[in-house]
Amino acid sequence: MQARVEYYLAALNLFRPMRAFQTYSLRHGPLLAAGSAYNMFFSVAAMLVAGFSILGIVANGNRDLQNIVIDAVNKSTPGLIKMSDGESGLATPQDLFNAGSGFGWALVISLAALLLTSLGWIGGLREGVRGIFDSGPLMTNPILLKLKDAATLVVLGIVLVITSVISVGVVTALDSVIAALSLDPASVRPITYIASLLVLLLLDLAVCMALFRVVSAVTMPRGVLWQTALIAAVGSTVLRALSSLLLANVAGKNPLLAPFSVILGLFVWFYLLSQVYLIAAGWGAVGKADAEQGRTTQPA
Repeated sequence: MQARVEYYLAALNLFRPMRAFQTYSLRHGPLLAAGSAYNMFFSVAAMLVAGFSILGIVANGNRDLQNIVIDAVNKSTPGLIKMSDGESGLATPQDLFNAGSGFGWALVISLAALLLTSLGWIGGLREGVRGIFDSGPLMTNPILLKLKDAATLVVLGIVLVITSVISVGVVTALDSVIAALSLDPASVRPITYIASLLVLLLLDLAVCMALFRVVSAVTMPRGVLWQTALIAAVGSTVLRALSSLLLANVAGKNPLLAPFSVILGLFVWFYLLSQVYLIAAGWGAVGKADAEQGRTTQPA
């Protein structure tokens, strides 16, 4: 019996998902994810203030554009914006728009904080992914590296806006088809929800490809790269789909923690998201190791 148990344990340790998780654990993945979540929280908070301040100036009076951006932020980071009195969030859209009434010191400070925290987050995530791959720090010009990180953040922001516009267009087109065919909206609501999730999945896939290939600069076979990015993208999309359940249960039943439930919920959500990225990196590291043994060719 003992020999059989040891045999099954050995077989389990050869199972690739188990090897990926062990790689993530043995290379301090949980600790790296905690640091990444810390940087991500302050980066997103600064982005919220600075982004809405600029939006309030650029899109002043354009409610359609404002609603698209609000919807994009709410979908990408659920629980961040308080959409109604019955919901939780750090601030309402009106509060954020009112905070940026012009080019003042508040906007300048928010932009500076956004730049520093965002570069810190993306740099920390790069070191985390490279740590999972056991690649060591990226040896390059630090100024050029920061410029590359800043350009990547700008591109990801543009992709987020474009994807949000496409998502709104898809949902609007589906609503038009439903109305034209006189279908019951309740019966086809799952189709609209799935279409919205697919758009989010494409956004997450683009973000993960950029993080693993461009930001982290780790090399792996092309097939392994797609697998790694897809695992991270699916995990991120599932987390967003379950975000309302998560935020409703984190500290919600503890009267001592209830006043901080939004902040705690966001920290937990960012921590889980960072873990998804690094566990996916563990999958990529195992795939790369297998490829170096001759199982896979054609590097990305």
